[in-house]
Amino acid sequence: TNSVTVASTASLKFEDKASLFQVNDNAVNSGKIIYERISAQMKDQDYVYWSSPVFGQKFSTLSLGTKSCFAFNIATNSWIYADDNMEIGRGYTIKARNSGPFPYDQKVAFEGTPNNGLLTLGTPTKFDEYILVGNPYPSALFADDFLRGNSTILEGTLYFWTHNTPIAY
Repeated sequence: TNSVTVASTASLKFEDKASLFQVNDNAVNSGKIIYERISAQMKDQDYVYWSSPVFGQKFSTLSLGTKSCFAFNIATNSWIYADDNMEIGRGYTIKARNSGPFPYDQKVAFEGTPNNGLLTLGTPTKFDEYILVGNPYPSALFADDFLRGNSTILEGTLYFWTHNTPIAY
């Protein structure tokens, strides 16, 4: 319900499919957690979409096996190389590792202080433009609650994409 405090001499690990669900938006977390996630099977040239559920996550510490991490730039309507710091709430597309064997499951471990409370995306947005956002929490979101909470800026539709969806023109 309230804050999570992890001592510097301890660790708290959430394995794939586990969630940290906090009811109190004003609860302040401290200490680091390890939040593991495993992607679906990835093939050569696949991309997966990630967002950081912890504060201060860097791509360089995720052991991705690739440096092909991109973010969407609304101003130029194009993909740009992402810098090392993952922005809270921003979605990133990350290319499969640089060498096989393929297919493989991509395991990542986000490490840092778990995000909580009402969060605002720092990336500028434009009305009626696409942007790749990501879940900034170490838990699932309720889509209906998300839409209600953002009803003044969203038109009531969420689009979900999986890297396993074949590309179609």
